[in-house]
Amino acid sequence: MRNPLTKIQEAYRSPRNGAVHDSVDQLRQRVIQSNAILGLALVAFAVPFAAMLALRQDMQLVFHAVPLAIGSLLSWQLAHSGNVRWAMLVQLLALTGMGVCVTLLDVQDGTIGMAVAAIAALYAYLLGDAKTTKAVAGIAIVGFALQGGLLIQAFSGEPKIVASHLDLSVLYVMIPLGFVGVSLALLREAYYTHSKSQVRAFKHLVESVQDAVAKYTSEGELTYLSHTAEAFFGCKRYELAGNGFVERIHILDRPGYLKALDEARVKGVPRSVEMRMQCVREEQYSFIWVEVSLSPVQEADSAGAGHEVVAIIRDITARKDQEVITQKAHLAAEQANQSKSRFLATMGHELRTPLNAVVGFSDMMLNNIGGELSKDHQEYVTMIRQSGVHLLDTVNMLLDMSKIEAGKFELQTNQFDPAALIEPCFAIVASAAQAKNITLNAEQGKYLPPMVADERACRQILINLLSNAIKFSPEGATVTLRIRPMGTRIELSVLDQGIGIAQTDIERIGEPFFQANNGLTREYEGTGLGLSIVQGLTALHGGEFKIKSRLKQGTTMSVLLPVNAEQTLDDVAENVEAISDMQFKAEAERAAKEAEQEKAAKVS
Repeated sequence: MRNPLTKIQEAYRSPRNGAVHDSVDQLRQRVIQSNAILGLALVAFAVPFAAMLALRQDMQLVFHAVPLAIGSLLSWQLAHSGNVRWAMLVQLLALTGMGVCVTLLDVQDGTIGMAVAAIAALYAYLLGDAKTTKAVAGIAIVGFALQGGLLIQAFSGEPKIVASHLDLSVLYVMIPLGFVGVSLALLREAYYTHSKSQVRAFKHLVESVQDAVAKYTSEGELTYLSHTAEAFFGCKRYELAGNGFVERIHILDRPGYLKALDEARVKGVPRSVEMRMQCVREEQYSFIWVEVSLSPVQEADSAGAGHEVVAIIRDITARKDQEVITQKAHLAAEQANQSKSRFLATMGHELRTPLNAVVGFSDMMLNNIGGELSKDHQEYVTMIRQSGVHLLDTVNMLLDMSKIEAGKFELQTNQFDPAALIEPCFAIVASAAQAKNITLNAEQGKYLPPMVADERACRQILINLLSNAIKFSPEGATVTLRIRPMGTRIELSVLDQGIGIAQTDIERIGEPFFQANNGLTREYEGTGLGLSIVQGLTALHGGEFKIKSRLKQGTTMSVLLPVNAEQTLDDVAENVEAISDMQFKAEAERAAKEAEQEKAAKVS
């Protein structure tokens, strides 16, 4: 069994409850001070006492007095350094030795007993409370009486009728035993006071939180439930004892709760479960949502009975209500989006047919089919055709966007040369570039491998990027289309020298109908769907869309597409290895050819 002093010292070294910590500290200081004073008193008595016995040449008593003096010095040093337990043990031996020495002396030396009794009274006063002081002081009074009687008998010459040497020996042994008992009793009381304070602090902490706390035994029996549960369920805690707690769980949620409790109890695995529980609110029965976190608190015992479990019960009704509201709002938004997509698809088809007729008949009139037009009429027809083409492109983008959002855009993959995308894309945007005197430049990487993707979708991506770059570039600028391999992917990039994009707007680029610097009046026309379609088509290929831009310094928009969207990772790795081998072989052949040319030049 551990000594109470050791426990108090551990509690003293571990800062927990402040008030208890202070009281233990004060008590420990009192114990140290009292034992130090007692040790010093023993030193003050034992050293002169040993010297006196040495002068009397009473070797029998010197044999007892010298260890008494040494023990007194040792007890004072131990008490002064804080080793109270060893100091009390040495003091016990020293006081016992003092009693033996006094008993062996003549009765005329009984004044020493009065000094010992006075030390006992002082020790009890410094160490104990009121009751302890009275108890030990009573022992001291008995010592005074005994020693006083011995002195009277010595001076009167009458026989000793008060006490014998044996009685004195017992007395001097009882006094130090009383000292040690008082010290241990006070230390034990402080330890239990500290423990009770810790328990009270823990209960206060548990009861002050808004969540309810429950404790289960290793057999799954509910043994504790905090007062918060009464506010949770609108009933007294005793009504939840036994099966009362489980009976309030919704019948559909009971299996999940019992399973989680068994796993925490038997396997020692923390579990969490959400369930509905019946409660009384405003004198009406209703169900609330609670989250129960189950945590094992100790290791399974030797019999394998299981773990004790602590359950934290939290009311999550508000969160569940918010989830329902959010779910309904999300469902309503999805329905609205589907309605919008259906509307756009319907209107797109309805608009595209007459627009095709407008564009087609405009082409016929410009080609003088049906008669030659005057210059004014040709100008009017040209404006009609341009407006019709613009409106038809807008309708087509709306249809593509609605298909992408609805997940109905199907990729038609085939193998093709990425470099073959350059010429048709430039041809489509050439008229817009010429109108602003913009130069179109193409950069093609070396050893460009064929790619498997939807060629029409890739062409649409580049057309949208080129159109966007031309629209936001000043007159006389240069727009560059760059296609190059990047590991297992192909990079399609368009670089312009336009107005650039603010960093705050880059994150929103790709949102439908969004344009940077959007407002009531806009300098640049457009629906804001072009980049949304680029982002959607890129995602369908499993690619990545990147934007780098600085205001008034231009923009680089890049699309990274896999070499083969249908390949597995192993196939891609094989392709990369093959491409690497091909590049190495080509570089080796080029280096060998250059070496031969240099050699031939030197010979000539």
